[in-house]
Amino acid sequence: MIPILVPRWIRVVCLLPLFFSATTTHAQSRPPTSKAADLNRYIDFSNECQHLLHELRLRFEEVNHQALNAIELQARPNWRFQLADLLQGTTLHTFLKGTCTRTSKDPEAGVDLAILYQRTRNTSSLSSLEKSRLDTHAASIWTVTLNMIASGQSLLGYLEGPVREDPQLEDLFHQLQQIASQYEDMAKEVQAFRTTVSPLRPPLPVSLVPFELLCHEGWDLLRETRQSGANLAEARSELAAAQAQCEQARIRYPRQLQELGLATPPGEEQVYDHAIEFAQLLGQRSSPAAMQEGIPAQWRRYPTPYYRYNERLLAVFNHHKYGLISYFNDMLDRSNRGFVHEAEAVPWFMVISPAQPKEDLSLQPMPLPQTAPAPTWTLEGSPKNNLVFLIDVSASMSQAEKLPLLKEQLQFLVSLFRPEDQIAVVTFSSEASVVLETTTGTFPAEIEAAIQALRSGGDTHARKGFKEAYRLAEDNFIFAGTNRVILITDGAFETDNSTEADIAAYAAKGITLNVLLLGHSESTPVAQRLGELARLGGGNYEHLRRDNAKEMIVKQARGE
Repeated sequence: MIPILVPRWIRVVCLLPLFFSATTTHAQSRPPTSKAADLNRYIDFSNECQHLLHELRLRFEEVNHQALNAIELQARPNWRFQLADLLQGTTLHTFLKGTCTRTSKDPEAGVDLAILYQRTRNTSSLSSLEKSRLDTHAASIWTVTLNMIASGQSLLGYLEGPVREDPQLEDLFHQLQQIASQYEDMAKEVQAFRTTVSPLRPPLPVSLVPFELLCHEGWDLLRETRQSGANLAEARSELAAAQAQCEQARIRYPRQLQELGLATPPGEEQVYDHAIEFAQLLGQRSSPAAMQEGIPAQWRRYPTPYYRYNERLLAVFNHHKYGLISYFNDMLDRSNRGFVHEAEAVPWFMVISPAQPKEDLSLQPMPLPQTAPAPTWTLEGSPKNNLVFLIDVSASMSQAEKLPLLKEQLQFLVSLFRPEDQIAVVTFSSEASVVLETTTGTFPAEIEAAIQALRSGGDTHARKGFKEAYRLAEDNFIFAGTNRVILITDGAFETDNSTEADIAAYAAKGITLNVLLLGHSESTPVAQRLGELARLGGGNYEHLRRDNAKEMIVKQARGE
């Protein structure tokens, strides 16, 4: 990508007041705690930048459409083309002009990005390292935003310029490609920004955790839609499971939600009902049936995922006033405590260039498939094992890629056990239960029967499960062996200071904690929290998927 230098006058004049009233209402909410307020300054600034990019995307797409139409209509010899004539009255001109000439003194200004950016510089509750990292992200997001405006100004200069002998509009399409690269830059910056913010978030109360999970699953669904889509069905399943947890939470925790200030007068819809409604809409719009729906004519030039991402999913995920993220952040703002907002996704901008002849691949040799040698699975040479599997069997674990997959792999692991190896199984959902006392590898049938009997259902309460698991591990400790508790879960659960203290204390005694996560993306706060528990327990965190499940399970018994 060719870097665009932002002229000084744009930095001075472009205070970018846009008309999104949702952010204005955020400012009227109860003031959150100091650190949450400081984090929200960064997140709200990023979110408003995405609203601007959404508005710009619509206008850049219109320029792209008009340019393609102009090229297709060329018919006369010596045809001369002036794009500005074709685009007379387009919203790009008025939008960019209005954006870059308004000032913060304008009484009609709803949101001023320059002021929001400056507010990120005025934070005091963050550590110097935290602030430095967040300032770097904010500066990068701001730079990309200003560069986008500069690109728009350059595009306007082209449209308003003299008549051109440029039938194929090569200069125009070059500028649009630069703009598309800037959208890619923004997507990378926002993802890095989310990764930095995630560990700084204070945990939410258990009544709000399902709603936070709902937003994270929405992020995963958008990512899968934009990428290959190979895991789209799994992402939809995870979203549906998170939605079910939200519906259970509003029934299970009415008092807690009321104490958080989220109750409304009888007969009125609760704010969390709107979040659930929009998540349901997100699932419907990504369903196989929806994917078969026809695409409106103005979108037929684009690949189908592009239309689905921008117009069907993003429109209900982070609309500035009515989206899933907006309602979730509204829930946090209405509460009587300080909570940290969720970041919004970045629009996708793609350039459709004039048709080019397709490359002829018919004579090119096809590469021969490379077959990797099958791995050899064995525990020979590994220390004796004292393994306690602590397994989440709550209702969300019923999906095919979770508990059923885990049972298959545990059955395989049992087939590798030596007589001296020991295994125990503790489950937790609404209650903790020891389903298999410590048993040696000389009794594989008993072990396999206990694994096969595992069933999912109930809530997710892990504290008692930890106590039982560590008790079994300590009672059957093997000197010079692998003494390990292996936590396997698909999401968040409650821990307290005493549980974390126990994890650290047992690690000091030589009983480590490994954590395997099923289902979620590795970049979610849930994953990062589980990684912290594994580090506290002196063990490892891994993401268990179908393509690596056998390897991950066998590693637990190899002392790795």
